Amino acid sequence: MSLKLFLFFVLLLNVCLLQAKTIVFLNGGPGFNSEPERNILGPHLNSQGHEAFFWNEPSELRPKKESLSVGNAFEFATEDASLFLKKICEDKYTRNLPCELTLVAHSFAVHHAVRLAEKHATTIKEIILISPAINVEDADKNIFLVAVRGLIDEGHPEVSAELAAMIPTSKESFDEAKIQAFMLATQYSSIFTNYWSDLILMQHYFSYLKGEFGFDFKGFFAVRESMPLVNKDPSFKISIPTQVYFGESDPIVLAEQQLPLLRKYFSSFDTHILTGAKHYSHIERLLDIKY
Repeated sequence: MSLKLFLFFVLLLNVCLLQAKTIVFLNGGPGFNSEPERNILGPHLNSQGHEAFFWNEPSELRPKKESLSVGNAFEFATEDASLFLKKICEDKYTRNLPCELTLVAHSFAVHHAVRLAEKHATTIKEIILISPAINVEDADKNIFLVAVRGLIDEGHPEVSAELAAMIPTSKESFDEAKIQAFMLATQYSSIFTNYWSDLILMQHYFSYLKGEFGFDFKGFFAVRESMPLVNKDPSFKISIPTQVYFGESDPIVLAEQQLPLLRKYFSSFDTHILTGAKHYSHIERLLDIKY
């Protein structure tokens, strides 16, 4: 091999190493987990040379039987995610490697992400937010509006009317009225078809959410009930480079409703609207997310 060819390969290797990232994915939800992303998004990230890690919200469904107390489930989940990041970094350090993380958060996980960004500011070098529901009040109302229409389509006009009557009084706090509204919304059996443009891809995604990785109803209510109200005027701003992605057709997380509060949390960020995508744009527009 000639010296020039050898140097070319060395240069190419160095470029690849510089582009490779350590990506940590936080699942949305609550009540969900990252098993679908591990199987669908993981191979895509690995093919790009990235090292990908997928955090799962604690759940009693899995072998560790992590108990989510109603009183502290949200903080427990955030701390669990923090320990997840810490362990990744500890492994890096044992291999004499720097720990520079790209944190990816989907939907509700933005609430964990903003806390992790403050706690791990020296190791999180980049943040990617997918359909960030930082404004939970409007996101919840949008879920209820989708359910109101869907319940009529499925032949439940009385339930639809009852839910519709509750929407004007729905606040951010997860009180008894909000719990009742969610219980009514769950009677709309096809609700998740509204979260996807590609229903075949949706079926593939949900095929991974079964058994120990199934939807945790108890976990959902525990996390939401214990979550503190969103700070509408945070005392700090996150200066970590951030990319924000919204699905153009997402009926749940609307850019115009989320951007005002995101601007209070982040010094600056780039906003991307993905044409035709809905709530799971990181799966539906896999190649359009700039990892």
